[in-house]
Amino acid sequence: IIGTDAGCEMHEDFIRNMKIGFEDGGDFLCGSYDLKNPNPYQLKLQSSFIPSFNKKDFPQNFLPSSRSIGFHKTLWEKVGGYPEATFAGEDTWFAARLSEICNKPILVKEAIVYWDSPRDRNELANKCLTYGFGDGFLLQNIRLHLVRFLIMIFPPLFLTLMVAKKRSFESWFIYYFTIFGFVRGVIKRLL
Repeated sequence: IIGTDAGCEMHEDFIRNMKIGFEDGGDFLCGSYDLKNPNPYQLKLQSSFIPSFNKKDFPQNFLPSSRSIGFHKTLWEKVGGYPEATFAGEDTWFAARLSEICNKPILVKEAIVYWDSPRDRNELANKCLTYGFGDGFLLQNIRLHLVRFLIMIFPPLFLTLMVAKKRSFESWFIYYFTIFGFVRGVIKRLL
């Protein structure tokens, strides 16, 4: 099964390159993605939303988004498919379950989709609230949201992190909105 999200635009060789990943023995694949016609605001956020797909820098703990993913149907069956109780965070939950039962995803750098990240701060707020809500509702990435909260309330740590990771200071809003969404998701689950 090869998948991408609605709104993404597949490179003409996306399917072929993902199939090569399966032929090379992969059972869980992570394709790459990039921005589609970015505006200046999207370029500012690029380091926060687009990981480095350079194999040397590619993080070992990276979980693919459904933006660019491939997996064998047997793996999908073993984890019970995507959770259907939420409209956000389901791809993170699914990829985390896959990582528990098989090797980490194999990066297929050449399998590219183009994604339209938030075009302004209002879209950023909506997207991050949604991401956070999904995490909270599914009770996932708890440690990540706690760390982000601690970083936000200690400005020197936040500044150091942004400079070290070469991220935009707009990341403060990413942290704020995802944490707020996370709390809303937890409350919704409890109710």
